[in-house]
Amino acid sequence: MIPISRGYAAIVQKSEHLHTIIDSKHIPINIVKTNCPNSFEVLMTQLLHDLPSYSNRVAQRARRSNEKDTYSYIILAGKLELQPLPLTNFQYKSLLPDNTKQAFFTTLERHYSHERISIVENYYRVFVSKGDDGWRLVYLSSRPGHINTDSDLLLQVPLPPRNAINGTVGQGIRIWLRDCRIGNL
Repeated sequence: MIPISRGYAAIVQKSEHLHTIIDSKHIPINIVKTNCPNSFEVLMTQLLHDLPSYSNRVAQRARRSNEKDTYSYIILAGKLELQPLPLTNFQYKSLLPDNTKQAFFTTLERHYSHERISIVENYYRVFVSKGDDGWRLVYLSSRPGHINTDSDLLLQVPLPPRNAINGTVGQGIRIWLRDCRIGNL
């Protein structure tokens, strides 16, 4: 038996089966496996916590294949708002499933291009729905916000929202939700 401090877990092999010890109790590993949260609020909080690392990995893989001179890193994701937009009033025919949930969040990103560094705050509206097998990304829109360059110039660009489901943030969300569904977080 391995002594462990209260509140910590350890994985040990006991009679050819892997077990985890939580507070001095042996529990088979398949019981300890975490599941995706049922609560949309909890899901979004956990997603935003992990989103920079997931999206940065997507961007890093794309950068290796493209070898671009311009690249960016997501520093943080936050400012979660769960107040939905009233979309049913603006749709002739419903495009989203009835169980679709939506949230608004921002990312703070650092863009590098040639000899210039910019800090950009982007705004996102994410739509996810929960099916029998877990949460899935339905749609993601984004709009660039304030651009702060290294010359302390603040630009406010009033651009319309764009489809961002195939961008690095959209792919990061899709991969995170997949990992959440299979209990791999």
